[in-house]
Order: sequence, then structure tokens, then C-alpha cells
Amino acid sequence: MFTWSKYPLVRILVAFICGIIFKFSFPAIVFPVYIILIFIIISFLLVLLFAHRDNILWHIGAILILINIALTGFAYTQIFIQYYSIPADFDNEAKQVFVATVEEPPTQKPKSIKLTTSIRSIYKDSLWHPCHYKAIIYLATDSLSQQIEYGDKILINSRLNRIEANKNPHAFDYVRYLRIKNIYLQSYCTENQWTKLAAKQGNPIMATAIHIRSKFLKIFEEARMDMREYGVIAAILLGYDDKLDPDLQKSYSSAGASHILCVSGMHVGIIFMIVNFFLKFLDKKRWQKILKASILLFTIWFYACITGLSPSVLRAATMFSFISFGGMLQQRTNTYNSLFASMLFLLIFNPLLIFEVGFQLSYAAVLGIVWLQRPLYQLYVCRTKIGDYVWNLITVSIAAQLFTAPIAMYYFHQFPNYFIFTNIIVIGLAFVVVCLGIAVLVFAFWPLVYKCLAMGLTYLIRFMNMAIEFIESLPFSTTQGISFSLIETILIYIFIICFAAIWLYKRKDCIFFAAIVCIVFLSLEIKTQLQIRNTSETIVYSTHSTPIIDSFYKKSCHTYLFDTLALSDMYFATENNRIYHRINSLYCEIGQNPITINHKTYLQLKEKLYPTNQHIIVDYLIIADNQHVYNLAQIKQMISFDKLLLGGNLYEYRKQQLIQQCDSLQIIYHNLKDSCLIVK
Repeated sequence: MFTWSKYPLVRILVAFICGIIFKFSFPAIVFPVYIILIFIIISFLLVLLFAHRDNILWHIGAILILINIALTGFAYTQIFIQYYSIPADFDNEAKQVFVATVEEPPTQKPKSIKLTTSIRSIYKDSLWHPCHYKAIIYLATDSLSQQIEYGDKILINSRLNRIEANKNPHAFDYVRYLRIKNIYLQSYCTENQWTKLAAKQGNPIMATAIHIRSKFLKIFEEARMDMREYGVIAAILLGYDDKLDPDLQKSYSSAGASHILCVSGMHVGIIFMIVNFFLKFLDKKRWQKILKASILLFTIWFYACITGLSPSVLRAATMFSFISFGGMLQQRTNTYNSLFASMLFLLIFNPLLIFEVGFQLSYAAVLGIVWLQRPLYQLYVCRTKIGDYVWNLITVSIAAQLFTAPIAMYYFHQFPNYFIFTNIIVIGLAFVVVCLGIAVLVFAFWPLVYKCLAMGLTYLIRFMNMAIEFIESLPFSTTQGISFSLIETILIYIFIICFAAIWLYKRKDCIFFAAIVCIVFLSLEIKTQLQIRNTSETIVYSTHSTPIIDSFYKKSCHTYLFDTLALSDMYFATENNRIYHRINSLYCEIGQNPITINHKTYLQLKEKLYPTNQHIIVDYLIIADNQHVYNLAQIKQMISFDKLLLGGNLYEYRKQQLIQQCDSLQIIYHNLKDSCLIVK
């Protein structure tokens, strides 16, 4: 029977998370911290004075304590966000002189070097002003920018811009994604706009870990693997995914094995098991156990640093740390309490981690395995070791998938149908790959053994890649285009929890709640389906190239492109909106100009106009051309239009010229850079 008293951290953690989510969801709500502190102090005094177990005041006191914990989460998140936030009067257009420190290893892009930096001082009004900004800096690729490393301090003279949100409906919220990382600014620098001031200014532990990782990567490079195999071992063992082949990465995702490519609890667990095995001789005396736990902690956290401190690694390292402490104190730790304690510890360190997809998936998977794997495993008893191994993998896969699938479907809109088959093959292979990869690093000094191990590792990864690509190629390997709202995702989790409570704890009252959840979920789905069936709208998307137009009617979509330049932006601009509309038929036309859609005509100007006897009448005139300067007064004499659409790719000064002409000529215009255009 489930009892709350065994898991004291659950209610504390839930209340703390509620405070974090409330503050992040409503950033405009700001309470002075001292008022929150006064309320918390008064509440605790009331609880101490009046709350007793023998009367109803104890329950009121318990509720007050939970409210106080939620307020603590709210206040802490408010302070955390304000520390990095950008002032409202920040000049988004003027050039800035500032000093930035590289906080992560640089990432090589096709035409630039991407740096994640912290800005601690900015030059303004002839003075250096302290600040606490985080920014993404892109340096033009050259010999100097390729030498930038973690911890380097650089002086930059460039425009520092706020990062703009994607203006298209249901598009990936890039601003929110970076806001979780406290990044609000970005800048692009040519070779003449930056100077390196100093090197090795970062955290010395992180610098050492990154240096060791680069040495390990070089060892794998010298094994002369193909890039596909090298990219996989670098990602699996060292958390370095810059060299992953995009098509191979897509195959892993479609087959339901993308978690293998991310360093997670399994990888940390393997390191823990290996080190623990070699330190078995330190289990005799108390001081030896303390030494063993210290070595284990150092190894785990150093490995976490080497692999980039991803949310899944942080969770696993923190959880194994609690287990190590329990061993040091000669006490058995409750897995649930260790899990919740590690989550609370990480949220105190960074409250915004709760919004990281990797963090959510990591904890959901572990909770599912810890809670449901053993009961599932006990449903069937295998009489052979191989059968028992396979059944164990199947139950682990089902338990993890039950708790991660709703999150994955909400964010990624797909579900791997053969996930059980994938995990049976891949988890075992991944375990051997990690062990063999460690052996390659250990025996790098011994050429003969190193070459043999590297060859075996190469063929093993190649086989694993082939297995993944085979699974992806199977019919119906992935269900795509899944569209659930946040409310529907929460309802799915409530249903799973109710079903588990009915099964594990025989809670008959949960049948009623599960039935209500199903009714609400089906009602929301019916409402969505009815809305889609009545949909008839045209959307001109906001893009960085020439406009893209989608015309929706029920579950069909007709796409119009003025030229092939828009193809590069089409997936990013349109995909999520098409998934939301749940389209089952898609048509595309390229090159028409003008375009007539639902009795509305769209014409894009592609060249200068010269006086003719022909007068053109359209509904929307589009200017997305930086090659020519247009005189709207002359254009109006040749073309009659209701509204002018300014392309998102227009240079800012050209756009301002056109806006001034529109204002003087009283022309109605719409700036596609600010938002897409929806025509009902």
C-alpha cells in the first residue's frame, strides 16, 4: 500500500515546482522578496503556535507550509531570472562595446563559430558598467576564430540584439528555449569586430575536463573510424554530438533509440559499476568506505563535467552521489527519496531546469522504471537466462516508454512503434559499446591492443547503426504528426497514474477519476476535430526568404511558393502548424505569380516596374526584393492593391523606406517580420 510518510520529499518538491512554474509562466507578476519573506515567517510562527495533530489546525498548518514552499520557489525563481534579465530600456539597435567570456566549448557552424558567452561588463557613456547578461555570439569563420576555446575572454564591438521569437503559429519557441538557459541576446561579429583579451578565464575544473575530453576525442580520431562511427562513439561516451551524421541521428530518433546518443543514467551507471568493482577491496573498514565513496563521487562528477553536464547526467550523477553517501553512512537509501532529493538539489541549483526537455524525459524514464518495471517483470517468469534477460529489457522499455511517451509526443509529435524491438537490440549493444570505448581510451598507450579494440569498436558501432536503420526502414516504424495540447498531455499522465494505482494498490476510487479523465480528453479531441473540419484559412508565413503561403481546408493543405529560395525555410516555418491542423494531404506549387487563393490574389514584385497600358488589380502586393528600390506612388498607378506585405527578408533600411512611403500615401501594410498574415 502506498503511504505518503515514506516519501516526505514528494509534497515539498511538488510545491516548490508549482512556485517555479507559476513564476516562469507569468513573468510580469513580480512580488517584492521581503513581502514574501514576511509572509513565510508569519505563517511558520502561526503553524508553531497553533497547529497540533489533535485538531483541524494541523491540516491548515500543513497547507500553509506547502504554500510557503511554493512561495519560496516563486521568489527564488524571480531572483534567478532577474539576475540575468535584460532591462526594458536596453538599446537593441546601437553598437555595443562589451567583454564576453566563453562559457561552453565553441560549436562549428557552416559559416561561423557559435559561442555561448557571459557578459560581465559593457561600455556605455564613457564608463564600464557591470552586468550579468548571457549571449550567443557568432564569429565569422577564420583562422583566429577557430582558435577560440572555453574560458577565453574577448572584447567585442558589435550590435547586441534581443533574440526574436518565431512569428509563425505553433512554431518552435526558440526564445523560450533560450530563456530557460537565461540567454536573451545574440550578436554577429566580423573578423574586425572582436579581439581576444585573455585565455583560460573559465572554471579550472571545467577547463581541465574539456581539455581531457578533447584528448579522448583525439584518441578516437586516431583510430581512423568513419565519421558515422566516430560521431556515435563521441556522442555515446563523451556527450560530443557535433559530429553526428544528421541522417543517422534522424534514424535513431525514428527508431526510438535517440536516448542512446545522449549520455544518461545508463552511461553514468556503467562508470559507477566499473569503478565500484575495482574498489571492492575498500569495503572492509569505515575509513576505507569513506575513501571509496569519495573516489566514486569524484569519478562520477568528473565524468559528468567531461560529458558537458547535460540534465540527464546531472540527474544520474546526483542520484548516484546520494547512493554513495548512503553507503558511506552504512544506510540503505530509498530509491524514490534519492530520486526526489536529486531533483530538488538540481532545482535549487537552477530552477529553470524543470523546463528542459532532457530533464523532464530523464526523470520521467527513471520514475517509470523504478515504479512499474518490477511489477511488470513479475507478471511472467522466464525459465531460461536469455528469456529472462529479454523479458527484463522488455519490461524496462515499457515502463520507461509509458512515462516518456507523452512528453516526447508533445514536443516531437512522433512515436516509435517498434521501441521494444529497438531497445532489446540496442541497449545490450550500447552497454558493450561504452565498455569497449572505455577500454580503447585505457589502452591507447599500447598500439597493438589499441588497434584491435578500436577495430572491434568500429565494427560493433557499424552493426548497431545498421540495426537502427533497418528498424527505421520497416513499415509503420514511426507514427508521425501527433498533436496533443499541454492539457491533453497532463490528462494522459493522470490517466497513467490512475491506472497504475488501480493495478498496484487496488484503489477503486481511481476508476472514477480515470473515467473523468477519459471523458475530458475525448471532449477536447472532439472539439479539436470539429475546429479542424471547419477550418478554411490562408497563412502567409514570416520567413527569412521569399514568402511561403499555406491554404488550409479541413485536413488538406495547399502550399504556394513564389520560387525555390523558400524551400530552405519551409520545414522550420510550416511543419508544426501543419501538424496542429493534422493534415492528411499536402499539395505544393512553385513559381506561380500572381497566385489566386480563395478568391484572393497575391502578387510578388521581383523587378522594377516600367509604365505600361495594362493596370493590374490584386488583393495583396508582396515586396521581398532587396535588389531594387521601389517607388510606391508609381506602383499605385500601375497596380491596385488592398494591402502591402513587407517580406521578412528585407533589409531594415529598405523596410523603413517603404514604411515611410506607406505612411505618407496612407497605404495599409503588414510587416511579415513582425508576424505572419492569417486570412480567413
